[in-house]
Amino acid sequence: EMLLLFAFFALQTNHISAQTCRPIELPPYASFIRVCGTNTGDNCYIDCEPGFNIVGSCFRVCRSNGDWSGTPTECINPSIRCSNLSPPDNGEITNSCQFLAGATCVFKCKDGFTLQGPNSIFCQKDGQWSTQLPVCRAAGCPPLTAPTNGGFSGGTCNTNVGTTCEFFCNQGYTLNGNQNVQCLPTNTWSGNVPTCTRNEFCPPISPPANGQFTEPCTQATNGRRCYIVCNREFSISGQPYILCGPNGQWSALPTCVRVACQSLNPPLNGKISNQCAPGRIGESCIYICDDGFRLTGPSTLTCLASFVWDNTPPSCVPLGCPAINAPANGYLSGNCNPSAPGQTCNVVCNEGFTAVGETTIQCLSNGQWSNSMAECVRRSCGILYAPRGGLFINSCNGCPQSCPGEVGQTCRLVCGEGYRLIGSGVTVCQAGTHQWQPSPSNCEEIVRSRSETQAAKRRTNG
Repeated sequence: EMLLLFAFFALQTNHISAQTCRPIELPPYASFIRVCGTNTGDNCYIDCEPGFNIVGSCFRVCRSNGDWSGTPTECINPSIRCSNLSPPDNGEITNSCQFLAGATCVFKCKDGFTLQGPNSIFCQKDGQWSTQLPVCRAAGCPPLTAPTNGGFSGGTCNTNVGTTCEFFCNQGYTLNGNQNVQCLPTNTWSGNVPTCTRNEFCPPISPPANGQFTEPCTQATNGRRCYIVCNREFSISGQPYILCGPNGQWSALPTCVRVACQSLNPPLNGKISNQCAPGRIGESCIYICDDGFRLTGPSTLTCLASFVWDNTPPSCVPLGCPAINAPANGYLSGNCNPSAPGQTCNVVCNEGFTAVGETTIQCLSNGQWSNSMAECVRRSCGILYAPRGGLFINSCNGCPQSCPGEVGQTCRLVCGEGYRLIGSGVTVCQAGTHQWQPSPSNCEEIVRSRSETQAAKRRTNG
């Protein structure tokens, strides 16, 4: 009996361990030559229809590890071709997809997308694909349920990949957990839906504008009062306190309304007087500047019934001297426009001109300049006057009796009868030195004897 029992268990064990390989799925246009088992050691013979060539292994054995020997088989007819395929949008072809009869193409979608349609198609012997190309649709996350005593910001929660859902809690409740979650490419949410728990304390609150609490108002429990005082120039409108209610919410916050014009500050380098801080309706604030400064803007501001001042506060600026215009044929440097007391302004003349007068003047404390600004006059070599017995024969202003001394001017001198020329007769006013060069010529009277003079007269009287 023991031997029979052992043999029975051995047969059962061998039978269980032999069922290790999955049945081979025949490719299109293929068949088994004989029955194909799935036990360890079983072998399968695969053949193709006439006209189709076998690609891969035609003989496969079931191994003890549950895998089949060899490689997957296809039956290909190279003389029949289907149209070329492209992977679907947001997808890919995962095998070496041939476009010949019997070839199979396998598809896969990218993360965040789901395949709609078959995951593989094959090229039929009529030259058509076995079915339409699948598509990759954007995947989504499972619908979310809003937290109790709360909801979704915006009212809805989109479940598409990449979208974010935000949560809120009703008044009197506090959000515990994620404030928002995102639908990931794995079609799962980035976190859990939060919960809304009833508040035990009223939330922190800020005082009204232009007001403050008389003491810190934090972690307030039911029934706690926080008192409020308004800043100067303001008065409270409503209850002077807020109350923490049983729902964890504060009562209405009062406001601080203006009852006077805003307090004014004295200007830099100046002072104010009269009713300025705060301003009372109908009364004025007066501005005065320190010595050495002048007021820019109104000297008096009046507080209106609307609790605003009737103008913009003025300022005090240093006393300055009036602007100076550059002289003709020159320009200014230094502090000339504007200029404060103690600052200086300089005049610089253009090339060919020279300054006549003060070239540097100073702004005095009384707002006046220390002197008049210099003028720029043209530099020259001086006017040449024709000597006795001579004339200038060139074309110029003043010729023939004189020749102007402008830079570059040429003067040509000739002498009359009874005079002889001393020098070259030509001179030029030089730009660099403002001198005539060569030295101006002269006409010298010719001295004759008495007999020469009488002979000259006879020739003249002819």
